[in-house]
Amino acid sequence: MTVFDAATARDTGTYQTGPKFSTGIPYVIVGGVEVVREGKTVEGAFPGRAE
Repeated sequence: MTVFDAATARDTGTYQTGPKFSTGIPYVIVGGVEVVREGKTVEGAFPGRAE
C-alpha cells in the first residue's frame, strides 16, 4: 500500500541525476511491513519477494 499526497507527489529523478526518491510519498507498506516511513526508507525492511 502506498500513502501519498496527490498535490505534492512528484518524481525527482532524471536521466542526468538517475533514480531518486519521489516527494509526497510519506508511507509505503509491503506485506504489512513499513518500508518507507515519514518519507525515508526503513533500514533492513525487505518484506517483498522476487519471483
